[in-house]
Amino acid sequence: MPYLFLTLALIGGLIKGFAGKKVSHDVTNLHDGFIVNTVRTLFCAAIGFLVAVSQVGISGFALTPAAFLVCLVSSVFMALFAISWLYAYKSEAYVFLSVFTMLASVITGILGRIVYGDELKLTRILGFVILFLAIYIMSFYNKNVSGRITKKAAITLFLGTLGVSLSDFMQKVYTKESLGEASVFTFYTYFLMLIPQIAVILIFNAKKAEKNPSLLDKRHIIIFFIMSAALYLNVLTKTFAVRDIPATQMYPTLQGANLIFSAILASLLFKEKITLKSVLGIAVALIAVVLMNI
Repeated sequence: MPYLFLTLALIGGLIKGFAGKKVSHDVTNLHDGFIVNTVRTLFCAAIGFLVAVSQVGISGFALTPAAFLVCLVSSVFMALFAISWLYAYKSEAYVFLSVFTMLASVITGILGRIVYGDELKLTRILGFVILFLAIYIMSFYNKNVSGRITKKAAITLFLGTLGVSLSDFMQKVYTKESLGEASVFTFYTYFLMLIPQIAVILIFNAKKAEKNPSLLDKRHIIIFFIMSAALYLNVLTKTFAVRDIPATQMYPTLQGANLIFSAILASLLFKEKITLKSVLGIAVALIAVVLMNI
């Protein structure tokens, strides 16, 4: 059953990623980024509420202080990842981002070891090291597709990776500490994301920031809903899966499978040619995944 949840998480992540890549071309400034993420978050919160209330009823939404804190921290880092990656999609090759995101599994795995004593064998440590080699190789492929990584892009990649890794770790904390139902955690993660994002948009509006009204047309709203449903599926099923699969094993496995399918779909949908560099980078990344799962 945990691996069924992992498969659903993979499907949700792929749909979310490709929809995000498509929308990113229409994002021209920070205000647009917050608009996209706020609408997407609103849909996720609505979906999350319906799923959670069907499972636990209204009374099940009560949180202990510890549960609320974990949800709040998760929401902050999820927002950091979502907005950072929206910009990264604009400037970087999709397959390169898929490899780079695997770094999050390193951080999550190390935290799982430190906090919960998840097994971290020598082979997994070696896998982490080889993963850095894969990213180095893929950086040359990314340079050919999108150009050299700028300082701004490097900061965006760092913030996004930090955001997704710590948000993933909060899933593990919530389940390991038995703080409540996974669906309630997922709902609050998105609900709490809404408040600061709406505040930022109001500040932008007060300053008369440049707006892009086309982001709220029918076509974009449909894409946002698809992204939201896929993102919700990804987060919820990962929360279920991490109950039974160690973080040091689950996140690298998920990222490895995502990498293979992303490379295929990026070639078909975004015309990112599969080159010797990309094949070599993917192969090295997959070796790292194998080692991390031994």
